[in-house]
Amino acid sequence: SGEQHLGWLLDPLPVDARVVLSATDQTCPEAWRMLPAMKIQPLSSRDARSLLRVWLGNTKTLITSEQEVKLISNGKATVSPLPIVLIAKYLASDSNATTLGSRIEACVNCQCVKDIVCLILERQEVETESDGFKGFVAQVLSLIACSANGLSVSEVIHLAPAPLTVWTPLYYALIDRHIVAETAGLLRPTSEQVCQAIREKYMPLSEQRNSCYQQLAKFFQERLCSVTNRLSDELPRILCTLDDKGKLQEVISNVFVFIRLYRRGRCSQLVRYWQVTGADQVGMAQHYCDAIGRLQEGDASTDKLKRVACLYENVGRFLRDLGLMSQVSL
Repeated sequence: SGEQHLGWLLDPLPVDARVVLSATDQTCPEAWRMLPAMKIQPLSSRDARSLLRVWLGNTKTLITSEQEVKLISNGKATVSPLPIVLIAKYLASDSNATTLGSRIEACVNCQCVKDIVCLILERQEVETESDGFKGFVAQVLSLIACSANGLSVSEVIHLAPAPLTVWTPLYYALIDRHIVAETAGLLRPTSEQVCQAIREKYMPLSEQRNSCYQQLAKFFQERLCSVTNRLSDELPRILCTLDDKGKLQEVISNVFVFIRLYRRGRCSQLVRYWQVTGADQVGMAQHYCDAIGRLQEGDASTDKLKRVACLYENVGRFLRDLGLMSQVSL
């Protein structure tokens, strides 16, 4: 629903901005029904076979018409392009023609995207972990899946150290097999279905997920001395997931984290984080004002006073948006 899932969307949008949204007949708001739309139907058997041929042709993997029919006859797993592409990538993951029949049988037994992803990951483990790096694939994908917006290559290498001879083939294989995609310099699962498959395979227990979140939280907390957009996007959400209210309040109380979020239109996120901590809005606003006041102490150089004035201006706009200006003493 629009009310539940689109609170982050700016209204009105910038003039040149365009947004592509998907909705089912049941969840599509009435106002959207008049907008230009494209209705997407499940793949027919003919379309599924054509798509499979194209992707197998790109990898020079040859199968017979009977094998095509056998793969596509599993209707539950082949009604959309994603599982077709994943099946093609799995079949092409081994150049040994003698094992092609067993790989096809494994795909036929898959009931959903998660099953196909697990086949690819098992194959990836065999390729990557043969050099003694047992659990490396699980470690890398767990970190990526637990991050809020994905991780950069340098972040992954820092969190899961390995020789480039191990990491580089894994990096290219995960992208080629449509397990992760690199967008804006960040590696993230290609879809929610793939992300869910990673979580269920490698982190079925809450303790395993929490351990991964804690590793990410520690990594970003160590970088609080120099606040970046990456840190302000990742760290509060990770602490929120861990339900660590004390550390969450400490992080969002940082005026530089506030600025990074507020200037990019993350006002609703800020308010939601404070709600998680249990603090009221008046206390939140006063805290920011007091923190900026402390920055004025000591050095009174012109550059510092300009920065403080800029912080006051942004906090003032934030308070005005929330209707709290009259309740806070600056």
